[in-house]
Amino acid sequence: MYNTTELIYKNSKKIRDLENGVEYDIDAFSREITKIQKKSIKILVIYNNRNLCETLETFLKQEGHDCICAIDRRNGLSLIEREKFDAVLLDLTMSEFSGYDVIDALEKAGKLKETKVIVLSSIHIPQSEIEDLLKRGVYSYLTQPVRPDVLLRILKTVQ
Repeated sequence: MYNTTELIYKNSKKIRDLENGVEYDIDAFSREITKIQKKSIKILVIYNNRNLCETLETFLKQEGHDCICAIDRRNGLSLIEREKFDAVLLDLTMSEFSGYDVIDALEKAGKLKETKVIVLSSIHIPQSEIEDLLKRGVYSYLTQPVRPDVLLRILKTVQ
C-alpha cells in the first residue's frame, strides 16, 4: 500500500493513489474515514422552526448521520409510521398538532418505547411532567438551546 500511495504536501492537501491514478482531497478523505469510524444512525428531526430544523439536520449530517427534517408534526408522525428511525428529535412547542400529540399517537400505536424520542424543549415544563414523559417511554429530555456535545452524547447511547 505504501508504494502505491503518496502524500502531496506542497500547496495542496491531496492524497494520490498511484495505482489507480486518482487524487483525493485529504479533508474529504478524513471526513469519510470519520464517518466509517462512527456508527451512523438514522435520525428524524421534527421541529416547527425551519431554520433550526435545517441547522440540526446539517450538523447531524456533518457528524456522519443519516438525517431527515420534518417541519410539520403530522408529516413527521407519518414518516415514523412508514420508516424505521434510530432516534427522533422532537420539539414540544404547542400548536395545532404539538409534540405532545406526536407522543400520544406513538404511545397509542404502541411505538413510543421502540421509537427513541428525544424531546427538545425551549419551553419550561415542570419536573413532574418531564418525569411523566420519561415514564411513558420518551427516551430523553433536553432543554434548548442544547449543546452539540450533549446532543451527540445522547445520540451515541441509542446506537
